[in-house]
Amino acid sequence: LGGPQYGALDSQWIGIDHTLLDMYLNQQEEQLGTNSSLSATPTEEQLRDALTRMQKVNKEYLFSGDKAKAVVTYKKFEGKETKNGRDVNHYTAGYNKDNLKAYVEAVAKALDESKLNDWAKQQDGGKKVSEMLNVSELKSSIDKMKADDTFDMYVDVKTKLVQSVMFTSSDDKSTFTVAQNYTGGDVYPLELTIESGDSADKGKAMIGMSVNTKTNELTVKFDVDMTGTTAKMDLKVTPSDKKVSITAPTGAKPVADVMKQLGLDQSVLGAQTLLPNIAGSTL
Repeated sequence: LGGPQYGALDSQWIGIDHTLLDMYLNQQEEQLGTNSSLSATPTEEQLRDALTRMQKVNKEYLFSGDKAKAVVTYKKFEGKETKNGRDVNHYTAGYNKDNLKAYVEAVAKALDESKLNDWAKQQDGGKKVSEMLNVSELKSSIDKMKADDTFDMYVDVKTKLVQSVMFTSSDDKSTFTVAQNYTGGDVYPLELTIESGDSADKGKAMIGMSVNTKTNELTVKFDVDMTGTTAKMDLKVTPSDKKVSITAPTGAKPVADVMKQLGLDQSVLGAQTLLPNIAGSTL
């Protein structure tokens, strides 16, 4: 980042524990009031009910051959290809604008009628789930979309499931891909990828995650390789009923000490926000 105080942290282990988050959340509640922050997380039953209802809507609108409701419309078969090590059928597809709006409205209705709405009404000012997600703004965005826009869709030859959907911008040919390379079994993956076509900012950024429904193991991958920026992370979370013992590396500094060293401690411990402190430091 260019500042000497940041350079001093090269090869320095930093210990981050829950106390930093506790202080930050307490400060937010004091500044915004308890009605403006989430006071609890949804229960497993509430989430399961919401997901079950959403899946019914998805089958009705997204995974449907009923032209009166289907969001996706067939345009052209491009041929068979190999993608992510799997044989896929490549299609050019479009969408039915009216059915897309109806799908969004159906999702909003399903969520508002689910048990998750009981949780939502106790959170952000008593709003419904659809209000928290700002569904009305999403419907306005759909109105502005071009009815003749198309995208690439890849269907796994063996599983018959949609493997990935790729949207390409008309100006610089940048792409945004949503992939679910499910091949059977208990592991369900999801991957989001942005590949820039801008000559000044070439590269690709990907975040992927998967959950094992049998073991509840969660994996997350993050990989960025853009002009001037590279980053990579692999994270695995495995549930356990055993006591977890964490030992910080020798010489690790508490994150509070590091923030003081960088002049950022007031972002959590005082009334100032993080951005003014960063702007005031020698970046």
